[in-house]
Amino acid sequence: MNVTFEKTPNPDCLKFNLGFEFNKSPFSCTHISETDCSPLAYKLFEFPWTSEVFVGTNFITLKKQDWVEWNSIATDIANFINEQIVNNEPLVVVSQSMSESEIANLSLDEISTRIKLILENEIRPSLASDGGDIDFISYGDGILKVELKGACKGCPSSTQTLKQGIEGYLQELIPDLKKVISI
Repeated sequence: MNVTFEKTPNPDCLKFNLGFEFNKSPFSCTHISETDCSPLAYKLFEFPWTSEVFVGTNFITLKKQDWVEWNSIATDIANFINEQIVNNEPLVVVSQSMSESEIANLSLDEISTRIKLILENEIRPSLASDGGDIDFISYGDGILKVELKGACKGCPSSTQTLKQGIEGYLQELIPDLKKVISI
């Protein structure tokens, strides 16, 4: 097993590619107290340079503290993640109960359902290639609220991605959509 890493458009984030799918539901942890579902995220927060951990389907995006440079820690982090895999340490813990987002999906209107499918199948893979993700929050009165995660959260080009990329594309497919905002 060989974990690789690559730059993202967000200079504070680095994407670590694991080379296999290990997680079905991407999630973000901004503090060690939010890592119940990922022993690996917990261990990454034990390093003082970790600011945020995004766990994708086959990658992990790590956001670093401002006081450290990637060239001094990236290889060590990749080796640490690789060691966890080689030692068969659990990366994520799967919950058997429905998540809050799965429960919320049960009552979505037709347009919201269509938007979620487009986000899931067309936009999410593109953002994942840069170490990021997007979550549908709500849709009403022509306004789509989303949450950018991973490398997309706080990225210098996230506004451009949101407005010119995501909003423009969705407006072509859903004429009632007026704007997309990130919360």
